Amino acid sequence: MHELNLLIIGNDYAFVSEVQTGLRNVGFGHTEKMLSTKSATFFIDNHHPDLVFITCKKGDDGNFQLAKELKELGIALVILSSQFDNTLYDKIFEIRPLAYFTKPLDFIAIKYQIESYFHSNQNILKENLTKKERKRYFYLKKRNTHFKVNIDDILYIQAEGNYITVVTADTKFVIRSSLKRGIVQLPEGLFLQVRRNFVVNTMYLDEFDSENCTVRIGQEQIPVGRSFLNSLKNILQ
Repeated sequence: MHELNLLIIGNDYAFVSEVQTGLRNVGFGHTEKMLSTKSATFFIDNHHPDLVFITCKKGDDGNFQLAKELKELGIALVILSSQFDNTLYDKIFEIRPLAYFTKPLDFIAIKYQIESYFHSNQNILKENLTKKERKRYFYLKKRNTHFKVNIDDILYIQAEGNYITVVTADTKFVIRSSLKRGIVQLPEGLFLQVRRNFVVNTMYLDEFDSENCTVRIGQEQIPVGRSFLNSLKNILQ
């Protein structure tokens, strides 16, 4: 069985971080976390995690709705809550996730439940692996050589005059093109224009400074145009 890719979704940073640390400590090294349903949806569409954890609490309608949608799509789902409540239990039971756990979390029990499930459902892992291998890509020219670039690996794109610079973690490609023409080739939802001359990959947003109108990707501070602020805030909600 290949190493599982897990995703945790929740708006309680402390709880989500606790779950991520606990899962990594029992051997699930490929565990990511998302704090908003919108960014989580983009991640799921583009990275196809093997299993999704969702933290839910009373009144958390957004996460409950997402849990229902993921279950309908056939995605393996585990729901977590910080405390037990009969009303909450009834809502979770309607969704019928793979498992439901409350604090204090027993990560050995969670590990056993997950590995037992995938041991009995090897076909699901094969399907997920096939989806991951279908990464979208295109070829970009650098000097006299064309390089295959996965769209998911692009951090951001900057326009200057008649050229755009496509930036990945490893290199940069300078291409004669307009930003508008470059955006057309990118998947809707994963990339967001934040300024007249900047488009960013929302999966790599490390920080948003609303006071100074900047976002940070790695060590790069990128200015945000005021007309693009609402679109950015909607992504981060």
